[in-house]
Amino acid sequence: MDLLDKDFLINFFYLGLKEVERRKEDINKLNVFPVPDGDTGTNMLMTLQTSWEEIKKIEPKKISDVIEAITKGSLMGARGNSGVILSQIFKGMNTVLKDKESITPKEFALSLIEGVSKAYKAVIRPVEGTILTVSKSFAKSFYEETKNGKKIEEAYFNALKDAKETLKKTPDMLSVLKEAGVVDAGGLGFLIFMEGGFKAITKKEVEMEKIEIHEAKLYQKLTYPFDVVVLLKTDCDEQNIVKDFNLNGDSLIVGKEENLIKVHFHTDDFIKLIDYFLEKGTLIKVNVENMQYEVDQLSLKEKNIGFISVSRGEGFNKILKSIGVDEIVDGGQTFNPSTKDIVDAIEKINSKNVIVFPNNSNVIFSALQTKELTQKRVEVVPTKSIPECISSLSMVDRNLSIDDMVKDLENIIKNIRTIEVTKSIRDTKFNGASIKKGDYISIYDDKIFNSKQSPEDAAIINLKNLEIEDGTLITIYYGEEIEEKRALEFKDKLREIFPNCDVEVYYGGQPLYYYIISLE
Repeated sequence: MDLLDKDFLINFFYLGLKEVERRKEDINKLNVFPVPDGDTGTNMLMTLQTSWEEIKKIEPKKISDVIEAITKGSLMGARGNSGVILSQIFKGMNTVLKDKESITPKEFALSLIEGVSKAYKAVIRPVEGTILTVSKSFAKSFYEETKNGKKIEEAYFNALKDAKETLKKTPDMLSVLKEAGVVDAGGLGFLIFMEGGFKAITKKEVEMEKIEIHEAKLYQKLTYPFDVVVLLKTDCDEQNIVKDFNLNGDSLIVGKEENLIKVHFHTDDFIKLIDYFLEKGTLIKVNVENMQYEVDQLSLKEKNIGFISVSRGEGFNKILKSIGVDEIVDGGQTFNPSTKDIVDAIEKINSKNVIVFPNNSNVIFSALQTKELTQKRVEVVPTKSIPECISSLSMVDRNLSIDDMVKDLENIIKNIRTIEVTKSIRDTKFNGASIKKGDYISIYDDKIFNSKQSPEDAAIINLKNLEIEDGTLITIYYGEEIEEKRALEFKDKLREIFPNCDVEVYYGGQPLYYYIISLE
């Protein structure tokens, strides 16, 4: 890869954004500096998303068009410390890439050097052990490697390794990180963005040691609770903006692009801050967030009972969270979580009492083992499917004691039947029936029904063999391979077959199973 063009930079930025989006919560969990408000990953993602929206507005002809759109978008949409610093890195890169049609890897590395330099200058009182330190480590290593003639793949990979080692050292540079037992959230966010971008160079995932994520537990009463980001149109330069700036606060970052200035500040009086800038120019945008409220929300009092569910599928995860599940453990058929995975989830919950829903017969024993591995009281409700968990937890009285709640949950799941629809991976015989590889099969209890036609047909054959009373609620959860339109058509078909039943459909997003259907 001798020259990098506009398509490379677009792909690089998009893949970096998607990696931050995927691991946003990992970044949020670490967030303790400058304020433990749990939103560093969210702020970085929102900043990147505004840049992406700006890219989509243009038809770039050269690499400079792309970096200019990224710079403009991030300036307009930067959120929080980390977002504003990212916007300044992009701005510095823009000064090197301006008017360039394509660039060498060395020029790309040089633009990152200039980007980090610009970010340091924008932060009025730079602090080491933050995103600044990690980005500097990456940029310096990447530039030195490319300057010495290394291929971009090797140079970039080595820079990632160096930046990761720097990230590990951030607790030694910043006492608040050491106290909380975490690395810097902004630094991790930058590294995650760059790891995503690496796929634009190699077309494959980064294979290197993962940073272990520990959720920070650090509460603060904030002196300056308001996070304010101001976008100002003015003829003033950065120096004139801050020379008589004597308002109480911290975390001041000032960056300028043409006649627009972006200011980030933490204060106890945002009205005074806004009045100050009204005298300096025209306010384009003001964003104020009460960080104390966010900190307080993260430090809510201990729950009476916490809930853990084993789950696979984006849709299922959202449903479980919406009904009050505190922690989700990734797992299910062919992908059983370990006892340690479940114990780790138990320890994350701010409650001395925890109920675990294994949602698979193969996971029940692992869940039961956790009772001996934690000081918390753990009860396991032996659910064999995710719908059993959803239905029982939706119906149970949350004011019950843990003993009474477990009894009620176990009684509820006795009345829930679950059908799973998948595809046979081999020829077999079951209960006298011949099943061929590739057949669609519908499983309930110890019965299997097969169809060569479709997963819907297999499910219908099974349902017709069950005694389904009038008034039964039939709930369809469709998997990752089924389109919504097809699932809705299946719902309509079941309404025709069972006119006296209620039929609902939801996106489960589960792998392997086309449909999981519950009857209650």
